[in-house]
Amino acid sequence: MKHAALFLACLFILAPPCLAGQAPLSIGGISLGVPLNTVKDKLDIQSSLPIRYFESVTETVVKPLPGFKSGLVCHGSCAAPGLIVRLKFKYQDPSRVFFDQILLQYKKRFGEPGEWKGDAFGLIHAWKWTFTAQNGHAVSLILQHNEKAEDEKLGNAVKLTDMTLWDAERACFDKSRTDTPDAPLPENWDPLLPR
Repeated sequence: MKHAALFLACLFILAPPCLAGQAPLSIGGISLGVPLNTVKDKLDIQSSLPIRYFESVTETVVKPLPGFKSGLVCHGSCAAPGLIVRLKFKYQDPSRVFFDQILLQYKKRFGEPGEWKGDAFGLIHAWKWTFTAQNGHAVSLILQHNEKAEDEKLGNAVKLTDMTLWDAERACFDKSRTDTPDAPLPENWDPLLPR
């Protein structure tokens, strides 16, 4: 009996974090995997732009929502035309206090995160959860706080991605690109160097 209890305790401790709750699929009333036109009333369609260097995915700005400063919906145009593949939202409150409190709420709902995604210098604090949705798709959830890294958006943000659809878009995009042969090394490096 004592060994069985120890075994069950070990199983609980080693269980992946995705077992703590169902895979999250939506933020702000917008869901992954649905056609973009089903939520067009929540979006500024005129803002739609392909992601630079990954043009098979288009980003569209979300109209203002309570509690969020901004939001982007990413949808496919190659492997999953018109389907929402990623949601990126920035919370209204940019403070570290808010991040610490909402992180506790995430942990209550989804369990402990499975992976640290922040940097070693403490500029970016980011945690990642990985789930499997009922349709078998891999879903990634990242909660991030950035107070100092200037090349990233400052404040608190959440990113929810259907990795199965995202990876399919990436593969489709890569397949559609024409490979260019490697250029020979230049004879004169001077024009390529900063002055």
